[in-house]
Amino acid sequence: MSLTILGYVALGSALGGMARVWVVNRVTARPGGGVPLGTLVVNLSGALLVGLLAGALPGLRDKPMETGYVLLIAGLLGSYTTASSFILQTLALLRARRPGPAALNGVVTLFGCVLLAGTGYLVALYWTGAL
Repeated sequence: MSLTILGYVALGSALGGMARVWVVNRVTARPGGGVPLGTLVVNLSGALLVGLLAGALPGLRDKPMETGYVLLIAGLLGSYTTASSFILQTLALLRARRPGPAALNGVVTLFGCVLLAGTGYLVALYWTGAL
């Protein structure tokens, strides 16, 4: 792997991490309903963006070591979305004996991300005329 590829991952990761912190701070400034809304919003919006990019740029999903993929998917959206925060926050809900919000967080994250990625993919295919 070249230093250029690693540089693109680093650039995308820096931008994605900053975007995640900004979105999480904006969302958590509002009262929530027991689930970690900031993390949920970044994961759902990131899934939608992955679907849109995969549908709009078909070469992106087929060439995982090229610039577009490592910058946008591995770097930017890999850093923007967050499995680690999702896992820790869900565990914190379980430790606090709040199984309802923990289950809701898990179900909405899993199914919501898959649904939004698929929706984004289909929307992008429609926009580009491939559907």
